Amino acid sequence: MKTILSTRLTLALAACMMLPQMAAAQVVISEIMYDQETGSDSGREWVEVFNAGSSAVHLTDWKFFEANTNHAITQAQGSESLASGAYAIIADDTTKFLADNPGYSGQVFKSTFSLSNTGETLAIHMPPPDLTESDSVTYQSAWGASGDGKTLQRVSVASAAFSPASPTPGSGNLIASESTSGGVDTSTDTASTSESAAQAAATKSVSSVSSYVAPPAPQLFVDAGGDRTAIVAADATFDARAYNREKTVLDSSNVRFMWNFGDGSTAEGVSVSHHYEYPGRYAVVVSIAQDRYAASDTFVVTAEPVRLAFGIVPDGGVTIENKAGRDLDLSFWGIKQFGRVFTLPEHSLLLAGSTLRISHATLGYVSGPSAELDYPNGALALQVGELASADTAKGGSGETA
Repeated sequence: MKTILSTRLTLALAACMMLPQMAAAQVVISEIMYDQETGSDSGREWVEVFNAGSSAVHLTDWKFFEANTNHAITQAQGSESLASGAYAIIADDTTKFLADNPGYSGQVFKSTFSLSNTGETLAIHMPPPDLTESDSVTYQSAWGASGDGKTLQRVSVASAAFSPASPTPGSGNLIASESTSGGVDTSTDTASTSESAAQAAATKSVSSVSSYVAPPAPQLFVDAGGDRTAIVAADATFDARAYNREKTVLDSSNVRFMWNFGDGSTAEGVSVSHHYEYPGRYAVVVSIAQDRYAASDTFVVTAEPVRLAFGIVPDGGVTIENKAGRDLDLSFWGIKQFGRVFTLPEHSLLLAGSTLRISHATLGYVSGPSAELDYPNGALALQVGELASADTAKGGSGETA
């Protein structure tokens, strides 16, 4: 009997060594719904994460890695902060997830992804600029939960083993104390827990590892920052950077950067400008390529119509009032009068509900009824005595003082 047990533990430990190892993990992937039922499961896929660290994390600063792409994570329900020992759901379609789980009241986050029904590598990355990998899992359909309504669920924080079971979104048996100083304590809690996890890993290894070859580890990464807001018709600057697995930033002259702004427009370059003609939410994808490697990053731009009041004052100065309900960056906007242009300097922030007053001495000229406020690209935004409605050619709206 001792010989049999010893052989089982030896095989199990060897199998565990073949599974992905975690280092300095804080947020880990705890449950995967990759194939809810036979047939179409579009929009009904989700991933649960667990904060195994000793402190809360601002999850919307992190990235969800899937299909060789770092996807943005946005808040949908509950706090943006994930407490120590807490679970959260990252769903492709949060509306469908909540419809499928009407009793769920925990934290829900939105990301853009489509999980493979045969298997792929998923990861959770810490915030830019480093995007350090907190945890990764390469699941496969041979593990189970394929079209039967079940999910793959993590055995423990200290183990990369998953097993199929009925879905438990927002709950589980993982313990945050298994993580020490931001890393994973790989010591066993009890002999029975160790043997159970080892046997599960050994069973999984025997049934699937022999027929599955994991995809190669990504060699190229790109980061373009998080979600942001832009003003309709006003140029916004988009920057990205490429780096390798060693977190070394690559020379941009050796990397091709391609942008899709989500409105039918594209551009190429490490730093590009773009403006949106109409209000809305747009998914922006930047893709990079170097030699035989490629990577991409996705974020969301919310384009809002301009909500500014522009007027003149008796001494020849002008006023710009912010009615947008949030702070606005008016860097490089222009104030024009009879061909003379005053350009607002970089970092010209106008607080929500506040009014910017610029004297004629600062302008360098005396303004009058024909003064106009221009976008950074020189296009007209507002003119004194004129109302720019939402139906204008640029899709913007404005008000006069």
